Amino acid sequence: MHIMKRQNYTLQLVQPKELTASIALWIRAARQRAGYTQAMLASRAGVPTSTLSRLERKSAGSLELLAKLLFALGEIDSLNDLIQERIRIALLPTDLAQLPKTRKMPRRIHPKGKDQ
Repeated sequence: MHIMKRQNYTLQLVQPKELTASIALWIRAARQRAGYTQAMLASRAGVPTSTLSRLERKSAGSLELLAKLLFALGEIDSLNDLIQERIRIALLPTDLAQLPKTRKMPRRIHPKGKDQ
């Protein structure tokens, strides 16, 4: 099994192809860490081995393919966490003054006869 050398990879995206290449690298590294061959991972993900090979070599693949492979690798939670955080941020108003006003909490009432 060929293990990739550890290098510093930065995610500085200029073109969409660079995003796909970064995700393809993530999938290849996760596949190798799990000890899967391309055929094994492709079988687990329900995709042709040639499709996985093309993704790893040419960074060519669909979002559905990426999701299937990340799911099969057990890496989908990492992506889901990122997506949920980005959705949460996207749903925030651009002006924080537009946030709904919170109810004022009632003042605490102290029982009579208790020393303070």
